[in-house]
Amino acid sequence: MINVPLLKQIIFKGGLCHAKRKEAWKFLLGYFPWESTVEERKVLHRAKTDEYFRMKLQWKSVSEQQQRRNSKLRDYRSLIEKDVNRTDRTNRFYEGLDNPGLVLLHDILMTYCMYDFDLGYVQGMSDLLSPVLYVMENEVDAFWCFVSFMDQMHQNFEEQMQGMKTQLIQLSTLLRLLDLSFWNYLEAQDSGYLYFCFRWLLIRFKRELSFQDVLRLWEVMWTGLPCQNFHLLLCCAILDSEKQKIMEENYGFNEILKHINELSMKLEIEEVLQKAEGIGLQIKSCKDLPATISSILGWDPPAPPPVPPPGPPAGSQDPPERSRLLQPTLQRQQCAERLLTGLHIINTASRRAGLSIPPQKKKSRTVYTTTEEEEQDCLYHHRRRRAGLSIPPQKKKGTTQKKKSRTVYTTTEEEEQDCLYHHRRRRRAGLSIPPQKKKKSRTVYTTTEEEEQDCLYHHRRRRAGLSIPPQKKSRM
Repeated sequence: MINVPLLKQIIFKGGLCHAKRKEAWKFLLGYFPWESTVEERKVLHRAKTDEYFRMKLQWKSVSEQQQRRNSKLRDYRSLIEKDVNRTDRTNRFYEGLDNPGLVLLHDILMTYCMYDFDLGYVQGMSDLLSPVLYVMENEVDAFWCFVSFMDQMHQNFEEQMQGMKTQLIQLSTLLRLLDLSFWNYLEAQDSGYLYFCFRWLLIRFKRELSFQDVLRLWEVMWTGLPCQNFHLLLCCAILDSEKQKIMEENYGFNEILKHINELSMKLEIEEVLQKAEGIGLQIKSCKDLPATISSILGWDPPAPPPVPPPGPPAGSQDPPERSRLLQPTLQRQQCAERLLTGLHIINTASRRAGLSIPPQKKKSRTVYTTTEEEEQDCLYHHRRRRAGLSIPPQKKKGTTQKKKSRTVYTTTEEEEQDCLYHHRRRRRAGLSIPPQKKKKSRTVYTTTEEEEQDCLYHHRRRRAGLSIPPQKKSRM
């Protein structure tokens, strides 16, 4: 194979003559790699033949006693025998009572059960195998081509039917983009989920077209052109051809289902293919194509244009050093803006909840930033208060003050309990502080949630520079 893309394009445009399908389908379905040589394909075919007959021998050697104890295998065999007897019996390859084609169809489906025992056999799989076996005319080649086909269709036959649900949703999305009025009509008739297209998607139009048209359609879809999920565009093309009659006759749910089922064997494959390709080209030419549509059809959305990095405004000549020095100032401004935004959100939430907002004396005030030295001073004073020590008077900002070395006190857990005990007696309960003796046991008071809220309220008022209203002494 020299020019694979050109070969796929030729197959997509005009299909294959029947004499070439036997070899071409092995490549289209992935049984033979496109880049393989003749010798490599011979070696692969011998290996696949041995593997096939080993699997076939597994179910052939099961005795009747074993089959009675294996309900799953027994059910698979029974279902296959029923479906094989009614699959394409009008085709010369399968007609008659003792037709060898029916025997091959049965044996391949039973061997597939051994190949994928979890999936086994599900109704509809015989419809997918029948055209493949008809073209290959060989048991081993037909089996491995069917395996490759089932790799694409596997989700359609799983118990949860997740593949079918996904395809119906994707088809509805495409139809809504292409013809919103028709989609709204179907939605009004409880047909928006497009369940009447279920059989189309499940077995790829196998029962909607004549046998020869199915061969033509499948080899077109296996090329992967012009996009992935081309079968969804085929559904849109058929629905577009039938929408006028459905809407003019005002069909309801049952009438729509009946009308779609009656389309079987009445569709013109070339017309449907041409319309589906045209729909694909129209969608691809859309300027603002939704990302979901691009994902369904396998088209990568256009990459957004690169955003240039923010630079200085036109006319400004700030050197890089100045910009670097101004960076901390900009960060502080952003922090202040976030703080003001947070206060606005809190106030708005309070109004919505019916709560009053306490009046503030100063509407606008300077937000002071503290240095590391000032924070150390504050921590030093706080620890002295907790230890019951006095705070030395501080000089005004205008006067110079020598830096004095001082001891930084650390408090133990017992001292923190003493400080909290005094704080509760003096500030909250209005009690005097009794003289302390060394290591005297006492009762540790617990605070209620209301008292803690009062303490937090006073603390915030001090931080905001507001006065604390006098409290009444609680009666004992």
